[in-house]
Amino acid sequence: MMERTEARTLYRMLYYLRYVEEVIAADYRQGLMKCPVHLYTGQEAVAAGVALNLTDQDFVTTNHRSHGHYLAKGGDLKKLMAEIYCLPSGCTAGWGGSQHPYAPEVGILATSAIVSGGIPFATGIAQALKWEGKPLISAVFFGDGATEEGNFYESLNFAAIKKLPVLYVCENNGLAVHSPLEKRRPKGAELTAIAQSLGVEALRLDGNDTIPLYRAVRDIVAQMRREPKPYFIEAVTYRWKGHVSPDEDHGERYRTPEEIARWKELCPLESFAGRFLTHHELDLREIRQIQDETRERVDAVVAEIKLEIEAMAAAAVPASPY
Repeated sequence: MMERTEARTLYRMLYYLRYVEEVIAADYRQGLMKCPVHLYTGQEAVAAGVALNLTDQDFVTTNHRSHGHYLAKGGDLKKLMAEIYCLPSGCTAGWGGSQHPYAPEVGILATSAIVSGGIPFATGIAQALKWEGKPLISAVFFGDGATEEGNFYESLNFAAIKKLPVLYVCENNGLAVHSPLEKRRPKGAELTAIAQSLGVEALRLDGNDTIPLYRAVRDIVAQMRREPKPYFIEAVTYRWKGHVSPDEDHGERYRTPEEIARWKELCPLESFAGRFLTHHELDLREIRQIQDETRERVDAVVAEIKLEIEAMAAAAVPASPY
């Protein structure tokens, strides 16, 4: 059983991450954003389950599909939205766009759109934390495609040798752009086994089942704070949208509408809400209240951003460095 406060916190985060992506997708389709967007829809349980076990002082490094990680770690929503609209008030003054959110105040020092680019960066942060004797964690999110880059092997090997407090979170959505994992790896080449062969403890989790994932990460992080060492998590999940698109790109023939529908049946938000309605830790009124409050909050921020765009247009100020 989970306490009501904890359940509300988790569901609020899940719905927040989902709704923000829905807003971005809607405005992107209208041509209101100039940068490409890699949406996180469908993978919310991973960001929520990991980031809610970290503190503001812990560090997170992430990749091109970064909105969920940024927000779950506590990044400012208005700065993120302004960045995606390519405004000077964005978190990198409009220069980084969707792929490069930056929030050092909550431990997000950089975001790399290079496949596996954040892995050595996070490993270096962990080395610095160990040198300084700080009981903090360096976590890095990356996709399954990143496990096929040299940076992955070199970093895990180094972290294992040096016993560094770095949490490697592989969001295995089964795709490297359009290439399925089973066509890129020989049968039986499990990602957790690869990490273990490099001397790193590893665990495979259902990336759509929020509670077991959240609890597993809680225990891992507590252990890492007591005894610094690296850990690898493979969270099996699925992105609902295209690689870089607000649409479901089954028209490109690397996946089918039926495949997407099967994964949508495992929606982390619906399964979470259903579980807690069943066990009475949340009721329908509370769920609707969380949804209403979240939509109101996000919509208010977007409305402010659009007023800023209108004011800049009226003053003939360039809205984007692109």
